[in-house]
Amino acid sequence: MRKLVHRPRRLRNSAGLRNLVRETKLSAHDFVLPLFVSERVTARQPIASMPGVFQLALAEVASESQRAYDLGLQAVLLFGIPEKKDEQATSAYAENGIVQQAVRAIKARCPDLVVITDVCLCEYMSHGHCGVTHRDGEHFHVSNDESVELLAKTALSHAAAGADLVAPSDMMDGRVGAIRETLDGNAFEQVGIMSYAAKFASAFYGPFRDAAESPPQFGDRRSYQMDCANGQEALREVARWTQTNGLLLHPGKTQIVDAAEKGGFDFLGFHFERGHRWPRKKSLRKLKETIRGATRRNNGQSLARIIERVNRTLRGWFEYFKHSNRWTFPPLDSWIRMRLRSILRRREGRRGRGRGADHQRWRNAYFDTHGLFNLEAAHNRECQSLTR
Repeated sequence: MRKLVHRPRRLRNSAGLRNLVRETKLSAHDFVLPLFVSERVTARQPIASMPGVFQLALAEVASESQRAYDLGLQAVLLFGIPEKKDEQATSAYAENGIVQQAVRAIKARCPDLVVITDVCLCEYMSHGHCGVTHRDGEHFHVSNDESVELLAKTALSHAAAGADLVAPSDMMDGRVGAIRETLDGNAFEQVGIMSYAAKFASAFYGPFRDAAESPPQFGDRRSYQMDCANGQEALREVARWTQTNGLLLHPGKTQIVDAAEKGGFDFLGFHFERGHRWPRKKSLRKLKETIRGATRRNNGQSLARIIERVNRTLRGWFEYFKHSNRWTFPPLDSWIRMRLRSILRRREGRRGRGRGADHQRWRNAYFDTHGLFNLEAAHNRECQSLTR
């Protein structure tokens, strides 16, 4: 009989063992209950495409939320269906809109329940698209920036009504940053954002559109929602929003990506972790290999020529990684200057490292006067240009 060293089945031998080593455990606390509240109904109405799910009247939503809380759920996600729709989605940000009233009713009845609100314009637009739309015959265009203004206005009205989280699901460019700025500017710093960072133009949303009465009346949403064939593009979208404190890869879809693991994730030369963007170790290793090749101690070229070669490498590398975390750059600057001091010391015939003496003899300003590209200074200039 073969002698096995590893027998993983030992840990699957009984229900108790399996429970003990289970990596993923779900409880009622892990789920969010979507609720569809409508001004068009006076009592709950079944949704044909979602068996067991109902559109609720405003008078019912607080009791339904209380029942969910009593069962152990911690959060509900509100979708609103207004009585009237128009091409500016005015009911979305009205003080007494359907979602705003529902939030106040739920918080009065069940203050500890987390209330999340869907922030999109499709339910409130007469044409069913997620933003302000301009038509030209058979062609139409959803205006990004006009729509973002209304989305931020909507999110603010939800926060004012008492929402704990706002969930922009529209996929307009820049809407998370605009919403964050609007909330912070109106003393709602504690209201969080749950962003649909990677939302695909997908048939999976069909039942939700039925429930929210928001299917497009013409065209489709492929000009602003993502192509479901583009997994790499999805990761780029996710990477952009990790620094905005709002991240959601919509559950239940086939394009699931686990971007929340403790070690972060790598993408296109970057490592993303806890809202920070760093160059991958592999990217740093490649940079250092190139710099080492240009700064060997037996290099017979002039210092000016060596610095010129190093600068070409640094400028190209920085252009790609300039939005990395600021602590990326000072250690690299110090390491490069150390390499150059080693060359200068060797040319003077002195042995040993002598780093303290080297630093006194060739201070940082010495290399600045010789035109060495300074990564930290370049990063600071880049940051200043973004805040103007």
